[in-house]
Amino acid sequence: MATELEELLQFLSFPSLQVKKGAVDIVRDLTGSEDGLQALTYYSQIVFPSLSCLLAENKEISEPAAQALVNLSENSELSIKMIEYEYSPTKKMRAVLPTEISMKEHIWNSSQAGALVASVLQGDLRVLGKAMSLDKIVEPKRKRLATRCC
Repeated sequence: MATELEELLQFLSFPSLQVKKGAVDIVRDLTGSEDGLQALTYYSQIVFPSLSCLLAENKEISEPAAQALVNLSENSELSIKMIEYEYSPTKKMRAVLPTEISMKEHIWNSSQAGALVASVLQGDLRVLGKAMSLDKIVEPKRKRLATRCC
């Protein structure tokens, strides 16, 4: 039978944003206490990938996930586990990339790179975020590697 903490951690990948938000807030709060950190240490192989996947979510969910990861890293035992944790090795991440791309994909991604540079120079965070999220070559291929925890 699953413990309450195991059940809570399952909600980090729940489709409902409200449920996911509630779960990540509770996990973040747990990382703020020694007792919470101790409890999460036992489930570090679930906690790290689950919170890492949430970093790609909207700000409402990604911020508490990032705060939880920072809090976890302040515990020496957990920070060592974080360093040892392998989410997806570089070799695996490179293996899913295409060896050739179409001219259409190349032009699209090049224009996004230009928009990215322009947004940094102009200080336009909206365009920066949009340019970063519209990759059509690398991220769509790598996304399936992350779905096991998201």
